[in-house]
Amino acid sequence: MIRFECVTELSELQSLFPEETLRDNVRYAAYKTEYGGNNFSLLFSLNGNICILERIKSDKNELSVIDGLLRSALDFAFRRGFDTAVCRLSEFSDELISLGFTQKDGVFSGNTAELLRGNCRM
Repeated sequence: MIRFECVTELSELQSLFPEETLRDNVRYAAYKTEYGGNNFSLLFSLNGNICILERIKSDKNELSVIDGLLRSALDFAFRRGFDTAVCRLSEFSDELISLGFTQKDGVFSGNTAELLRGNCRM
């Protein structure tokens, strides 16, 4: 089983994502995990009623781990009343679309409750 750890401390967020400029007036969080000797993390921000999936860092493209990071962030946002999720993570477009995100002009978006419910394809 993969365990995803939530990070909300600013100093730890900055060490996980040193290349990101974290703004003072924005609430950030991240999920991280280690799987198969590789590190994975997802940074997201919460603003108004929107969860913005900012960045995914991974040593390897492991679809089940990326899916778990995305679902963990969506669950975090949903449980705190954020009803919309957006991102521009085009390198993960297949994973985002399989979760139920829609894409328009390079922006992926969806309702957090619907995204967590899943997307059944026949």
